[in-house]
Amino acid sequence: MINTVGFIGVGNMAQQLVKAVRHAHPTKQLFFNSAHKENIAGFAKEMDAEIVSKEELVTQSDMIFIGVKPYQIADVFQEIDLSPSQDDMLDKIWISMAVSVSLADLQSMTVPNDLKWIRMMPNLPVGLGKGTIGYIGNDKMNETDEEAFLKVMEAAGLVVSISEDLFDIYGAIAGSGPAFIFQIIEAMSDAGVRHGLSRQQAIEIAAQTVSGAAELLLESGEHPGVLKDQVTSPNGTTIAGVVSMEESGLRCAMMKGIEATYQRSIELAKGD
Repeated sequence: MINTVGFIGVGNMAQQLVKAVRHAHPTKQLFFNSAHKENIAGFAKEMDAEIVSKEELVTQSDMIFIGVKPYQIADVFQEIDLSPSQDDMLDKIWISMAVSVSLADLQSMTVPNDLKWIRMMPNLPVGLGKGTIGYIGNDKMNETDEEAFLKVMEAAGLVVSISEDLFDIYGAIAGSGPAFIFQIIEAMSDAGVRHGLSRQQAIEIAAQTVSGAAELLLESGEHPGVLKDQVTSPNGTTIAGVVSMEESGLRCAMMKGIEATYQRSIELAKGD
């Protein structure tokens, strides 16, 4: 039973996770720790969370999210007492959101303790319950632990277990994907502004179009190409636009962008 949840590092992504946790569990006790606590004081009040020291957070939390930058994780554990005498540490569930930090890396930072680790990668819409989370646990996690994690994340959106060798491509699509979609929405709104729509109108129309198309795709279970064909009449306006975008390399640009993101993730894992 997870009664208390702590967050070490409360940046943009962690804040979205906090919103998901609070939405599903309004009575759970939340603890924050941040190097810049003055920046999160307002958010802590909004989420009914207490800002505490690392030691206090670790002592009082059943589940602990590590939301600092990858190069800062080792420093976090140098500041926490993880001595073998601290047996209760072994019952806690530790969760890392750090890009390109493997389970083996996480476990090596906490030797000699065999902590229960989950490596996860959320994306920004989790705070709205429309996000995606990929995760994998180490061999110290049991079925009850995994169920506890899924329960805490139940309001985040789609939560999927993936093998660790697929984390880089998962992150390239789901983690970085919102940025690519925002670019597409911005481009669509630019076209609208060019032809007379106000910027606000154009953004709202483009964003709702993307949101509605995505929801239709998920609910219908159809292949994207099938749904595209339902919009493209012979010799019509939509197919003219589709051909123009193909000539400009829209799909190739998206695939190349995801590939570049994937390769950079691999480089970061190697320390490049």
